[in-house]
Amino acid sequence: MKTELLLSVDSKQRFWLDPRTKLYMLVVFSIVMIDGKTDGISFWLKPVLALIPFFLLLSGRRKKAAIIYLVVFVISWTVNLFLVPYMGVLGTIIISLLAQFGTRWFPSAMMGYYLLSTTKVSEFVLAMQRMHIPEAFIIPFSVMFRFFPTISEEAESIGNAMRMRGITEKIFLSIRGPY
Repeated sequence: MKTELLLSVDSKQRFWLDPRTKLYMLVVFSIVMIDGKTDGISFWLKPVLALIPFFLLLSGRRKKAAIIYLVVFVISWTVNLFLVPYMGVLGTIIISLLAQFGTRWFPSAMMGYYLLSTTKVSEFVLAMQRMHIPEAFIIPFSVMFRFFPTISEEAESIGNAMRMRGITEKIFLSIRGPY
């Protein structure tokens, strides 16, 4: 029986996870974090689990994303704990919705971001083949896998081209007129 390396540390002391492990972590993490319970063991479990994407993003050299994620999660958790119980109905609905997004959905989104940003397409395809996933599923997922980084690269290039030509937000606001 052949054993495979699912976790390693390379020569530069960089943490590396197999794409299958990342997928498994994403699924389990999302199930736990999206659950609405915040009492009992969940009161302590969710903030501790929320540190996982933070440390994974740091290990993947995504420091800015890690810091933004941690700030958003801490603010959302604090608002959920201390502000929402003492607000009126309308304020509770709006603030609670934003805070719930920050404590339930945002951690799962950051795990997905970690998966997409630290996994090469070839690694992903190989991992799916080792899991005996049919090609009919592997090909669309690998195309989607490459789609998101391409969109961000193109948006950055468009922004740079607009700045070089002096096209700014102020020009669009002045063109719009009195509507």
